[in-house]
Amino acid sequence: MAIPIPTVKTASADAIAALVAGPALGAVGLIFNRASPLGPSATAGWRMLFSLLLTGWKIRSLPPRPLWGWMGFAGLFYAADLALWYGAIMRTSLMSATLIINIYPAIVALLAWPLLGEKPTRRLTMGLVLTLCGGAVVALRPQAAGGSAFTPEDAYVGAILTFCAAFVYAGYTVVTSRVTGELSSTTATFWTNLIALPILFAIAFISGEKIQITGWAALWPVLGLAVFGGVAQLSFAYALQRLPAAFAAMGSHLSLIFTGLVGWAVYSEPITLEHLIGGGLIIGGLVWAREKRKRD
Repeated sequence: MAIPIPTVKTASADAIAALVAGPALGAVGLIFNRASPLGPSATAGWRMLFSLLLTGWKIRSLPPRPLWGWMGFAGLFYAADLALWYGAIMRTSLMSATLIINIYPAIVALLAWPLLGEKPTRRLTMGLVLTLCGGAVVALRPQAAGGSAFTPEDAYVGAILTFCAAFVYAGYTVVTSRVTGELSSTTATFWTNLIALPILFAIAFISGEKIQITGWAALWPVLGLAVFGGVAQLSFAYALQRLPAAFAAMGSHLSLIFTGLVGWAVYSEPITLEHLIGGGLIIGGLVWAREKRKRD
């Protein structure tokens, strides 16, 4: 039995609100991520476990059998994204990492056409081009994470990790958009996290990361991540259920504003001219694409 392609989705006030809430909560969650003494994959794994404990009591049934393969891909992509992203933001400034990862909507738009039947319009294509240009402004000059012992060379390692995370997050976005055509955002999030959980701990074990929580210093960061990261993921899944995938991906670019503020206020990471130019182009691309959607 084939999975039906979702019908045409239109923007609504609650969907737009969820699209804004996701990046805002995710940016605050980065504070807990950097405070964790565990490895990046282990931190993501514990965060995933506590998120499951917070939301799992609502789940009463398995996803339909035709969706099992898609749920597997969603969990795999999400685990890979978190492992790469958590490792990247420990080395690279929050603003630089956020700008670099913003190449993923172009990949989403390409995948959404054959998989979701969402053919990009000329205006959406122009918005994606502006977004890519904005990311390119800072992609070759990433900053090291503030308040850490990392060097500019480490920042380039973080940039590479972020670049890889963009590709797997694009896959997660498209697959989640397909899955939420038949499942609620809460159900899809729960099963995605459940599949991602053992993958993250396997990555942590193979990488030789510190995994065990031995005290409050390791416990409170993952608890904070579970709350803020979990609600951010639910908000994004809710928005994907009600918005076209490519447009929802561009809306999540608002994260560059929130992460930039967190990086500046908490870690004294400067907002440079490259950040301002790149951010301006990305926001311009979002406004350009959204205006077309309003006129359709």
